[in-house]
Amino acid sequence: MLKGSQTHIRGVRIASACLSLVLVLGLTACGGGSSSGGDNNEPPANSGIDQRALLTNYASIMRQGFAALGGSVDALETSVITYCDSLGSAGEPAARTAAQDAFKSAMNDVQYSLLHSVGPSLEDDRMVQLYSWPLTSSCQIDLKLARNLTELNLAVNIRGLDALEYLLFVDPAANHSCPASLIPSPPDLLDNFDALSADQKQARRCDFMRNVVDDAAASAQILADAWDPAIDDYGTTLINAVNPAEALNEVTDAMFYFEELVKENKLDQPLGGLLTNITPSCGAWQPCPQDVESPHARISKENLRVNMIAFQELYHGGAPDDTDALGLDDWLIEEGETALATNFGDNIQAVIDGLDNLNGTLYDAISNDLDALNALLTGPVQDVSIPLRESILQVLGLSLPQGSASDTD
Repeated sequence: MLKGSQTHIRGVRIASACLSLVLVLGLTACGGGSSSGGDNNEPPANSGIDQRALLTNYASIMRQGFAALGGSVDALETSVITYCDSLGSAGEPAARTAAQDAFKSAMNDVQYSLLHSVGPSLEDDRMVQLYSWPLTSSCQIDLKLARNLTELNLAVNIRGLDALEYLLFVDPAANHSCPASLIPSPPDLLDNFDALSADQKQARRCDFMRNVVDDAAASAQILADAWDPAIDDYGTTLINAVNPAEALNEVTDAMFYFEELVKENKLDQPLGGLLTNITPSCGAWQPCPQDVESPHARISKENLRVNMIAFQELYHGGAPDDTDALGLDDWLIEEGETALATNFGDNIQAVIDGLDNLNGTLYDAISNDLDALNALLTGPVQDVSIPLRESILQVLGLSLPQGSASDTD
């Protein structure tokens, strides 16, 4: 390991210091140790690939991603503050639209960097603090709003850009989102919130939004600084790792965001959970549009596409047509697995093409184009998932992330 031992909880990659998730989920232990599932983390003896050149290329990709992330979340903070300052003025609608556009831009950079969760992203649960989906709880947010509380706490399900999405995109006049089974104290707390005017509700949301976006911008800046060559530069740490194969295993561990979040939570869960046995909120085996990643901003499909582009870049070491880029595909070819390398790259592109061919949002497609979504999940997505778990890393002498070796879906 380089920095920050890891574990996986419902598909969310976190550092071993996972107090925030304990508070949210009531876990009794968080596990630790290396994410590498075995001792075969040395490259094959006949490997002629330049591993440090691979790491140098990955460091460059990740540096650029986190620099963009820091800038876009900072711009988002400015836009949200401008919007909240405009409440009640003639400029409020335009300011809200501008803040929502800034959110979409920042989310693009977040989704890209989620595939780069190594080192600094794992320390202090930093990436989880910035974006904790699928742990988000709009009900817990509404309870804070009903109590007119604006301070943040350690619970990750009411902070980060996923919480901000709800606050920024929900209809200003919307009532609370808590299930009927929840009885808060006092019992009429949520009824009193519902009785507020749209302006009063939005004023409370803005009071909370200011703290949420300020906290998110701080986390994004910490990550940007950690990869900045002029400040901390984790890229140099990655490149100069004593064991390059172990450092490369950190990169491939991060690529399992595809397996653990993209396939299971972002696609299979809202489609009914038949492939991975995950239970949607609507009930077992039921298509559930509200379980999509972005039910308020409706950018779930765009998020998935960015995840796949980031995954594709790590595999190829850059754009697929960049013959000078050094990636895992070159390593596979070096090991004599040209067909595997080519087919895997084609399968990644097939997932991207499948997303591009969907009409409308992912939310709408679950109702209007369910057959196409299921075909995407059981076809191209599985065509990436199976070799990722069963072939690619084994050929390269790398290890699966801890817990992934038992997957059978």
